[in-house]
Amino acid sequence: MNISKLLSILKTVPALNNLPNDARTLVNTPRSTADQVRVMQPGYFCYFGIGTTLRNLFTKFSYTPLENSIIELGVNIDGLPISKSVKSTFYPILCNIKSIEIFKTHILLIGLYHGADKPMDSNDLLQEFVEESISLYNNGIILNGIICKIRIVMLTCDLPAKSYVLKTKGHMGYFSCSKCKQEGDHVERVLCFPETSFIKRTDDDFRRQTQSEHHIGCSILTKLPQFNMIRDAPLDYMHLICLGVVKRILAGKKHGLIFGKPPYKLPSRDINNISERLKIMSKFIPMEFSRKTRPITECRLYKASEFRFFLLYAAPVVLRGIVKKAIYNNILTLHLATSILISREFHCHSDYLKYANDLMLHFVQTSLKLYGADFVAHNVHCLLHIADDVKYFGELDNFSAFPYENYMQKLKNILRKHHKLLQQVIRRSMETEFLNSMGNIGSNEITPYCTQEHFDGPTIIGCNKQFKAIKLSNCTIKLNRADSVVQLKTMEIVRVFNICTTEDDIKIVGKEFIDKQELYLQPCSSSIFHIYECQQLKPTFSSWSINEINHKVVLLPHKNGFAAFPMLH
Repeated sequence: MNISKLLSILKTVPALNNLPNDARTLVNTPRSTADQVRVMQPGYFCYFGIGTTLRNLFTKFSYTPLENSIIELGVNIDGLPISKSVKSTFYPILCNIKSIEIFKTHILLIGLYHGADKPMDSNDLLQEFVEESISLYNNGIILNGIICKIRIVMLTCDLPAKSYVLKTKGHMGYFSCSKCKQEGDHVERVLCFPETSFIKRTDDDFRRQTQSEHHIGCSILTKLPQFNMIRDAPLDYMHLICLGVVKRILAGKKHGLIFGKPPYKLPSRDINNISERLKIMSKFIPMEFSRKTRPITECRLYKASEFRFFLLYAAPVVLRGIVKKAIYNNILTLHLATSILISREFHCHSDYLKYANDLMLHFVQTSLKLYGADFVAHNVHCLLHIADDVKYFGELDNFSAFPYENYMQKLKNILRKHHKLLQQVIRRSMETEFLNSMGNIGSNEITPYCTQEHFDGPTIIGCNKQFKAIKLSNCTIKLNRADSVVQLKTMEIVRVFNICTTEDDIKIVGKEFIDKQELYLQPCSSSIFHIYECQQLKPTFSSWSINEINHKVVLLPHKNGFAAFPMLH
């Protein structure tokens, strides 16, 4: 039953006879959007505005910023095909707030273009955005009675979108790298970058266009206040590593383990063995991961999150004893380097960051020997630069496109028909704005908190209640096979069998793994980064405060035991 029909029923109640007849009246849907849409060849564009969108967000959460603070925004621009059968594309301008913790997961729609192809001129797409950014930085904005300044600190895009908005050569150009001046070379009909030494680009180089072969025009983004055109346009690991390098390793037409050509392609027997291991593994994947593992024969269809899981957790387990030792060690090098760069614990230490950079260099150099120069395409080459972005912006997830991509799917899901798509998004956005103005929703939920009370677990002295799940700030612990393993701050790995509350604390009841060993020794001992192989549990129960939990563990079946990885994101 739709809302309009429900309203007609509710109006029969005398006390509710003043309700509107139509749901569109209830949510204040605008009758016309003509004044908000302008022509932008070859389509149409609507600009929602940074200031308007931020005011709505701060009102919704009743959040009051600090006086004279600078609110830092990250920006994403990318194309979103509406359908495979129709030539129709969205090009949204998205933002999220980087400087306020509770807003980091909220994606804001600032502008939206729709047409049969992308806008002819990226400067036209970004003009209103840049002009407002300059005004909000110079003059500030009032948010819940407090004056703040707005500053754009980051542009996160995939390589085609980045070259489009920066007006530089695409990733198939000889001087296409956005971070260095190295010239590419054609080998086996592939533009590659076999040299591992390079001269880094600078903001001054970009603005003066000292390497003219890198540019195809002048980007309006150069007008953004205090925006460094090189440093503040970081490499996105979702596209670079997950959909770039990992997909190339598995599904590359020449070098891919699954769909490549001999001698790189694995025999069918080995491919089936990997798929079988992934099938068994699917029952052990924690709830924080949106997708279960699929057969490796479907890797061409994998989403970025599946490639990420494969690299960070599955690869050391499912490839062991199947691929050649040199290739296995090469993949382990990429696995460990990425694990360091994505880890909140390790990325911030200069020694570990340098080690991750050295591992990336070693991966590229070893790949040259294993596969040849044509393997080191643009994505592989850019691995040499990504540690610099981590050094400035923090762990990889601080500047990844994953949140933006998730929002883009939500954008598609609000469409109801294939007519006037831009106008549909405008109406849904204005409806949401109206509903938010009716009352705030308060702040984010307070953690930790327990759910699913039960009465049949192992308990401790002083236990008041027992629960099957506890929500922490960055994960959820449950009493099932996939979500019940944690690592303590003292490095013990524990399987949780019960969650108990006392008068002044929440405690986990569980058993320790008593035989932790190194999962691998190359390129270094895995235990340095809290990665272990373990088998037996201690026979007796113990209890620990939840304050002693360091992180949740991804525990995957391996040989006669398990491989334990810290959950990194």
